[in-house]
Parts: sequence; C-alpha cells; structure tokens
Amino acid sequence: MFRRNLKNFIFIFSFIFVGEAFAQSSELKNNENNYKFAVMGKNKCADPDKAMPLFNELLDYQKSQLNNDFSGFCGVYDSGEAGCIVLHPSRESYDAIQEWQANSDKWIETAKRVWDICEIDDFAFTIEKIQKN
Repeated sequence: MFRRNLKNFIFIFSFIFVGEAFAQSSELKNNENNYKFAVMGKNKCADPDKAMPLFNELLDYQKSQLNNDFSGFCGVYDSGEAGCIVLHPSRESYDAIQEWQANSDKWIETAKRVWDICEIDDFAFTIEKIQKN
C-alpha cells in the first residue's frame, strides 16, 4: 500500500514539476526577443536585508513613472553583496532610464537611503552590461 501511494505521489509530483518547467520555458521563449540588453549591478552592503525593500522600491518607482519596458529584480548574491538585475529592450532604453534617474529627485533620495544603509559612497557599485547580438 505504501509503495503504491509513493509511486502515485512521485507520478503526480513529476507531472506538476514538468508542467511548471514547460510553463517557465514557454514564458522565456515568448520574452526572449523583448530584451536585448541586461544590466547587473552589485555592491557591498552592510545590511542587505534592510536595504532590499528600498532597492525594490526604486524599481517599483521606475516602473510607475516610465513607459520604458524593462524587467528586473533586486536581491542578495551568494557573495553577500546586494544588487539588481534588469533587462531592457535596448541600450537606448537603458540610457533613457539612466537619464531619468539622474533628474528624479525622489529616485536620488531613495538611492541615497540605500547607500547609507549599505554604508557605501554614492554610486560606489559595479555595473556589468551585456548586449544580445
């Protein structure tokens, strides 16, 4: 009886897992041509758990203020550093967001709060960029 229930559980679990993998794969294929430029920011942070809500507030604020299509999230790297990964349709889209950030008092104010929590100087983070060819 136990063996039969275990087999049924494994079968059902496998079905759910495979279905989820296909769904994620399909979503990636649908979006793979939407984003051709990726930016990965990384910085040391004294308290990444405290800073993370503000990192995400920055992204949410950008999304609410801009018509530019981008997708991303912020988190903590395995190394303990904090940062964000953001996908853009093009380098031009990324450049437009950078210009907007430089002129947004609210964005700069929130970013400075993040940098204070992380105990880093303004803009003291690294950025890696990659463009799909």
